[in-house]
Amino acid sequence: MAFRDIITNQQKVVQVFTGEEIEELLTEKNHRQVLHFLFKGPLTVEELEIAFEQSGNDKSDKSIYRYLGKLKRAGLVIEAGKRIFTDQTNQIKTQTLFARVAKIIFAPVRFYEQQETIERRSLELVNEILKERLAISGSADLDCLKGKMDVIYKQRNQTMKEFFENVDSDRIHNLIQDFEIHELYPVLDFTGWILLFEKHPEIFKELVKCYR
Repeated sequence: MAFRDIITNQQKVVQVFTGEEIEELLTEKNHRQVLHFLFKGPLTVEELEIAFEQSGNDKSDKSIYRYLGKLKRAGLVIEAGKRIFTDQTNQIKTQTLFARVAKIIFAPVRFYEQQETIERRSLELVNEILKERLAISGSADLDCLKGKMDVIYKQRNQTMKEFFENVDSDRIHNLIQDFEIHELYPVLDFTGWILLFEKHPEIFKELVKCYR
């Protein structure tokens, strides 16, 4: 079947997302699979259905439309354009092409996606590490420490978002496009912390406030 794709909505190079809605949406495997399938370029629902089938996770077109609807409302997927083709009866038809909003999507998972007992142990370990590095004699209020850490993660995510929304370096854009998403994640994660400490050097003073 001969066809022609007309792209009217170009994807960005990088999009940084923050917020619990995005994090919760991406805990669902089928949503992540749609984004994975779209990594190489725009696809129709029919092509996504084939991709799901080839992955061993068959989905109906109705289910795929539902996934796409949620991803579109969250801003993760866009309607990129139309595919124009001629069917077997020589009628001209069109199909919608869907794409990721950006080739590189950075959507950090929640810091605490674990059972309460494990979370408590994690906080206790962070407490001991900070005591050692900051030469603090007392122990932290763990609820205070958790609150501060949640704020720090949100600040890091916002700093990342602001940087990549405003960066105008062609070299950075070109280098980013050479990375696969799984290769780029640790780079962006590390970059986020560097940008955060540059913008918010007062972070350690805030953490110390949790110690008695």
